[in-house]
Amino acid sequence: MENELVTDEQRKRIKEFQSLYYELNARPDTITKLFSNKVILEMSDILTLEDMIKEKLALHSKEGQFGKTSVTVATNKHKVYDFDDIELFHAYNWNSSESIECIILTWDFYIVISGYENPQRHKLTVKLSSGLRPEEVISLIFSGKLEDVQSIDAQQATIVAQMDFIDNLLGT
Repeated sequence: MENELVTDEQRKRIKEFQSLYYELNARPDTITKLFSNKVILEMSDILTLEDMIKEKLALHSKEGQFGKTSVTVATNKHKVYDFDDIELFHAYNWNSSESIECIILTWDFYIVISGYENPQRHKLTVKLSSGLRPEEVISLIFSGKLEDVQSIDAQQATIVAQMDFIDNLLGT
């Protein structure tokens, strides 16, 4: 059997594949901050938060537009509203007898980072809630799953901010 030699073209393709594989499978770091402050929010507070995130991202080189901001709202009537865009959330008629139990805001965006050939995905999720209800705490305790009991702190917090990041500066 003859010795097979790898051509320069084949080496290049292997390197491209390795780079693509890493980009698709690299797991970002995550930082989570919990806040137990009791707050009363208005729509203007959420829109101000959106503006603050946009200002922070404007300091970094970003690919394309701002990215995607989605909003999920859960009510006390066991209804969940999903909005693919913060403008749709803002425009929705919220005159209802339902009270809002939880709002989850997600910013999903790509940032160009030195050392990476392609833009890297970053994701910020902010959960604003009224905390856990007593029946939810009891359910978690009786579930018997250690990871559920350990997550009580995160679930009990009224505000949870979680950032999946490649660039540590953005993470903090």
